[in-house]
This record gives sequence, C-alpha cells and structure tokens, in this order.
Amino acid sequence: MPNKYIKKAVNRNRLKRIIRESFRLRQERLKGNDIVVVIRGSVDVKCKMTGPVISRHWEKLVNETYLDKDY
Repeated sequence: MPNKYIKKAVNRNRLKRIIRESFRLRQERLKGNDIVVVIRGSVDVKCKMTGPVISRHWEKLVNETYLDKDY
C-alpha cells in the first residue's frame, strides 16, 4: 500500500486486514489465480462501504474467472 494514497500506517494496515479477510472468505473460489491488489486514488478505510466494495470486486473476478475457464 503506497503512502501516496493512504498517509497513515494505521489506515494502510486496516485496509490490508480488510482485503485479507475478504480474500480469505472467497479463497476456495479464487483458487488457482495469482492476484495483485492495486490501489488507485485515495481510500477512506473508515467508511463502512469499503468491505462491500472490495467484496463486489472479488465476486466480479470470480465470475470472470469462471467464464474464462473451459469446463
């Protein structure tokens, strides 16, 4: 997490915890993928919508992954 977008270490660490926990909950469905999370722009980690927004991104990634695979 770059200092450029999230100034305080407390907030950077909180965002890392939110991302790790949301990934852990979807780990089984995201298995077999290498994932890099990139922050573009400032993020308000105190906002209660941060978790749900990240969750929507994971779900979008899961859906795209299943569409790309030939079953």
